[in-house]
Amino acid sequence: MDPYLDRGKDSQRALQVTMIQSTANLLVFLVMFIAGAVSGLWDTLFPAGRPASIRYGAVICLIVSFLLILLYRGLAYQIALKHYTDGLVYIKAGRFGDAIEALERHLAYLDAHPALERWRTPLLLDYGAYGLREMTLLNLALAYYQIGQPNRAIELYGECLALNPANEIALSAREAIQPVTDAG
Repeated sequence: MDPYLDRGKDSQRALQVTMIQSTANLLVFLVMFIAGAVSGLWDTLFPAGRPASIRYGAVICLIVSFLLILLYRGLAYQIALKHYTDGLVYIKAGRFGDAIEALERHLAYLDAHPALERWRTPLLLDYGAYGLREMTLLNLALAYYQIGQPNRAIELYGECLALNPANEIALSAREAIQPVTDAG
């Protein structure tokens, strides 16, 4: 299943991410557990006997592996989507000029790292109805509209629709803006 071609299929992507997260969690767990068992760490930490030490070691590995996956997911977002998340913060704060600058940087980052868009689901352990470029274009269009540039917003919605003609957000926003630009 190609994560890029299957974008917009929420239930399939949700299942795919769940499977990837579970597999990553299982692999981390197994590596940690086997390393602890082979090195004798479990017997050292839990001297109650071999079966008990193995069980306690398994519980510790399960908890730590789950926490490591959560940490990875948080750090991956902070690193790979920094400009995007900054742009969203600026939009919420009403700082649309700063948002435009951050979101333009994110588009440049996506151009420089095309694998991020294509393999978003396994790399970021994330799924969504729309791709990263689509979401960036949507938010960028919103920011341009907010600073009084509806024509630029319509262009960006058009770029978004070129990527995904079924993008309902871009369709409805473009339809809502079009009368404003026609009248002005």
